[in-house]
Amino acid sequence: MLQGFCPHLEEYGVQFTKTAASYEAFNAHMDRFIEKGRPPELVEVLKKALEDWRRENRTLRAMFLELYESGRILLPKGALRQARRHDHQVHGKAKCSDCFCEVPRLVFGEWQLAHNGMVNFRGRELPQGTGAGV
Repeated sequence: MLQGFCPHLEEYGVQFTKTAASYEAFNAHMDRFIEKGRPPELVEVLKKALEDWRRENRTLRAMFLELYESGRILLPKGALRQARRHDHQVHGKAKCSDCFCEVPRLVFGEWQLAHNGMVNFRGRELPQGTGAGV
């Protein structure tokens, strides 16, 4: 059994792990990109890492929605409505409908979007043209 996942959601747990790994890989490439002074030769590497993360994240979100719609994941009342709001706070946890184990949630804490629209990575404001849009 994957750490943090019940046996009922093991396939989702595998995708969760892949998504988390692609996120960490992207962050490592971003650290390297910033550390080296934003060299043009790393832009393609960074773009590829970003696309890998986006692809894995899309797959994870689709799996989550499918599991929710099939009744295998339970959400707190109103959670989907709240998630559509930009300033939403998560109240309660997603749970397996079979055993009520909590479903871990990915957190992308290294990235923030400032009120002025600037992207922050690890607390550092990035110039436009870098960051999530590379």
